[in-house]
Amino acid sequence: METKPIPNWPGYSISADGQVFSSRKSIDGTPKLLKTNSQGAVQLRGISNNTKWRRTADLVKEIWE
Repeated sequence: METKPIPNWPGYSISADGQVFSSRKSIDGTPKLLKTNSQGAVQLRGISNNTKWRRTADLVKEIWE
């Protein structure tokens, strides 16, 4: 499955079908699939520990279209 990095959020990538992966939380170094909340959003954590909820549909539109 092809993924693209999410701009301004190092360590996160997203597939064209909206699956978001984190390379930071994985113990063995493989990307970990993040779960979405009831609104279809995932929580991203930045370099300085700032967090932001982003809807996966918005990310797909921004990155893949």
